[in-house]
Amino acid sequence: MKAAVYESDITPPLGCYMTGYGRDRRAKEVYSKLHAKSLVIEQNGKYAVVISVDICEYPSEMPEIVTKRIEEYTGIKPECVCIHSTHAHCGAPVTDNPNINCFADPEYKHVFFRLVADSAILAFNRLDDAKLYFAKTEVPGIARNRCSVLKDGTLKTFEVDPEKIERPITEPDNSLPVLMIEQKGEKIGALYTFGCHQDTMGRKPVDGYSGDYSAFVSEHLKDVYGRHFVSIYLAAPSGDINTFNPFGKTEEEKSCRYDKIALKLSDAIKSLDSFEEIDGELTVVKEKVVLRKRMYDDDEFYKLLAQYADAKSLFQISNLVYYKKTEADVPVDMYVQVISIGDFALYVYPGEMFCEYSHRTKARSPFKYNMVCENSNAYGGYVPVPEAFVPGNKLYETSPAYDSYLEVNAGEILYENIMRIAKEIKN
Repeated sequence: MKAAVYESDITPPLGCYMTGYGRDRRAKEVYSKLHAKSLVIEQNGKYAVVISVDICEYPSEMPEIVTKRIEEYTGIKPECVCIHSTHAHCGAPVTDNPNINCFADPEYKHVFFRLVADSAILAFNRLDDAKLYFAKTEVPGIARNRCSVLKDGTLKTFEVDPEKIERPITEPDNSLPVLMIEQKGEKIGALYTFGCHQDTMGRKPVDGYSGDYSAFVSEHLKDVYGRHFVSIYLAAPSGDINTFNPFGKTEEEKSCRYDKIALKLSDAIKSLDSFEEIDGELTVVKEKVVLRKRMYDDDEFYKLLAQYADAKSLFQISNLVYYKKTEADVPVDMYVQVISIGDFALYVYPGEMFCEYSHRTKARSPFKYNMVCENSNAYGGYVPVPEAFVPGNKLYETSPAYDSYLEVNAGEILYENIMRIAKEIKN
């Protein structure tokens, strides 16, 4: 088996619109450089490519443009490539938000796609005999589910009164699985997943680019393993998962800022000592899943409008009006993917999957060693569990918007398809 890693600096010029938080933010600073990072694995002429990119949302044209360039330079087919968004809320300016009349920087975007592809091409150029090792640990105290089941039976995002909360809709997934890559006995990189929204920068840095906590994990690990070391972060399903208040003033709240989170995660990775070698056949399967959009008739629209008006949520009102104006009952192409090596599997979902899909995928997986990631290969917006769509809920993630638009059962359809692929590979 051969493997290699590479990271490309994709830091944009200042002054660009940064997607995230649904408001017009222009970059005035660079708090950490942005990157596209790639892992390429080759075995007997078969390839797997995993690319992680510091962006918040996923440009719809990215897979076709990037995979075409990779194939042109390497011969690797598009179905072998996974392109992942780290969902950093201070990431690269490559998606539009027409709801607030903000758009990506077209000149930067043109260069961006080539740099993302080049990170994989340059990793390909460095392929050499390698060994892969897997380990995992738990890192509690970082993630929390922002969606609560209240004592009155309703659901709400960001309920601040603990007396009203019965339980979170799902417990967070605190697991930290790590795939370590070695060439000639030297650690050259690591692929890891963790389930927590990358919006932990606090108040001060929201006007500057940053890869969020994963960028600072990278710096900590370079201090240990060398500047050549490439740590590739994949966001585990965390559409409903945030950290505890990164804007807070208490020491407990401050401990959940990007810098403290990065320290916890990097310390956990450095302390792993029970790695097991991953060996066996390399298999990559990517399949298209055709979904539909959620549609709303006039009665449903006005009921939602009244609900959001009562809550004085201008953000949800503007999203709803924009969605109603632009909705169209058309098929939506999403993609699921499984990359396996022997008894290891990486499960790849599109969209911001609710955390429950992380728990369920690993629990049902026929493989011994598992990773699950979201926001890859297509833009799916929020993908809640079906129970989240109960009438009268107050969940932001189910509000009709450009980032919450798939049919109610989308998550179940994606989940069943990805589990079918895993079973077929294992058999």
